[in-house]
Amino acid sequence: MPWDGVDPRWIAWVLRSREQGLLRRCRKAGTTVASIETKRLLAEKLVIPPIDEQLRIIEILEDQLSRLDAAQRLTEQAVRRLSRLRDTAAQSALAEARASSVEVQLGDLAEPNRKIAYGVLVPGPHVDDGVPLIRVGDLQDGRIDATAMKRISPAIAGRFQRTFVTGGEVLLSLVGTIGRTAVVPPELAGANVARAVGVLPLAPDAQPDFVSTILSAPEIQRLLNRQAHEVARKTLNLEDVRRLAIPLPGRVEQLEIMDRYRATLDALHRLSVAAEVTLVRARSLQRSLLAAACSGQLAVHTPDLPAKEGLASV
Repeated sequence: MPWDGVDPRWIAWVLRSREQGLLRRCRKAGTTVASIETKRLLAEKLVIPPIDEQLRIIEILEDQLSRLDAAQRLTEQAVRRLSRLRDTAAQSALAEARASSVEVQLGDLAEPNRKIAYGVLVPGPHVDDGVPLIRVGDLQDGRIDATAMKRISPAIAGRFQRTFVTGGEVLLSLVGTIGRTAVVPPELAGANVARAVGVLPLAPDAQPDFVSTILSAPEIQRLLNRQAHEVARKTLNLEDVRRLAIPLPGRVEQLEIMDRYRATLDALHRLSVAAEVTLVRARSLQRSLLAAACSGQLAVHTPDLPAKEGLASV
């Protein structure tokens, strides 16, 4: 039964303010999922101020934290909108290119001596000093994330000579998550790709960054996904990729379109960083406010009360 003069909300706020410490002190031993041992939790000691002080602090907390929660939700919504604006920028680049050029099939943009191809069928286990293997999961937000890249046996990679990359190729995901795209940076020259990734080696008149951006436009993404076939997993055939037509203006105009696109992305990135900083500060302020409230720093006076012996009595 609760003690007289204890508001249950006070107990809830105190426990929330101690969340990380409680998990360290009261965690069940031998469990992989974080969970609290009831006996240890009930042994926690709490300082309980007078009821009128509890109510005053609860009122402050609920008012201020509700404001912070609202600000945090608005900032999170802004972050999501910024992500969508990147798609809008790619769609605008597509519209610009269409206004001044005819469409060309991707297969006709390949280097004369290299065809669009997909990579290693069965890569085998990870080999520490092996050949880097670019997989669908490594294609993130228009770039290749090499932080957790798998490496495979040179002998296995060597069976797929046509998909060794030299830098500058456009990659396109073909299985599962359709349509992720990125340009191979020079530092990944000599890597190979997984079977679920298509390699587009481009002739000099097609700028890799431009082609990758056009492929990432929402309209092209929807088209690629409509063309994909359901087998065990959603799969896009290479023949459909080769037949895909995109606008290809002259080299100079491709560069100009990309300059405008990058300027938009830079502005969006700055806004995104500012939003993330705001979120971090809001979360830090929430924790500080909780800690201050539940340690007596928001109290009009700090009562000289002994700690209550355990939550079981509360």
